[in-house]
Amino acid sequence: MALQLPNDNPPLDERFVTSLRTAARTEMCGALGATAQRQQRKANYEGAVATFRRLLVVPGIDVDMRARTEANLAASLARLGQLADAEAAATRGVAATAVDGVAAQAGTPVVQSFAISTLAGCKEAMGDAVATGSRDPGAEAAAMYIEAKELYRTAHQICKDAQTRSAHGRVQAKAHPGIDWISDGSLPSYPGGIHSGGVAKCVTQGATIEQLPA
Repeated sequence: MALQLPNDNPPLDERFVTSLRTAARTEMCGALGATAQRQQRKANYEGAVATFRRLLVVPGIDVDMRARTEANLAASLARLGQLADAEAAATRGVAATAVDGVAAQAGTPVVQSFAISTLAGCKEAMGDAVATGSRDPGAEAAAMYIEAKELYRTAHQICKDAQTRSAHGRVQAKAHPGIDWISDGSLPSYPGGIHSGGVAKCVTQGATIEQLPA
C-alpha cells in the first residue's frame, strides 16, 4: 500500500513519494467515508461504526477528517444506544480540533461546530436515557440537558446553524417543565444524526427560553 511502502532500494524523489501517499490517502478516505455514509442512510449503524473506525487508523489523516470522523462515529454509536462510547468518541472529536486546548488554532469552524454539537447531542441522548418524566426529567437528566445546552450554544457561536439553534431550544424544553417542544417532523441534516428539529414554546407563566441569533 502506498501509505506504508518504504522509500528505498533505490529511493525515489521525496516530493513524488509524498504526492503519491497524499493521493492514496485521499482516495482511501473518500471511499471509506462514502461507504460509512451509505451505511448510515440505510440505518446500518454497526457497519458504519466499523467503517469509521477503519478510517480513523488511516495514517496521516488531517485534523478536520479526524474530528469529523469521530463525530460521525459518535452519532452511529448513539443510534445503537452505546452512549458512553458515543460520548467518548465525540469528546475525541472535539479534542482533535484543539491545539493546547485552544480550538481556534486548528480545524475549520464548520468542523469545530459539528464536533461540539455532536457531543451536545450525545449529552442530550444520555439525558433522555435517564429522564424520569416529560414534565420533570429528574436531576440527573436535567444536568445532562443543561450541559448539552451550553455545548449547543458554543457550537452555534463558532458557526451559526439552524439545527444547532433548534437543538438549543429543544434541550431547554426537556429540562424545564414550563417549556414544550413542538417537533416539526424534520430529520437531522446529516446521516446518522441523533435528533430532529422543531421549536420550543413557553406554556407556563414565568418560563423563559434563551434564544440564539439566527
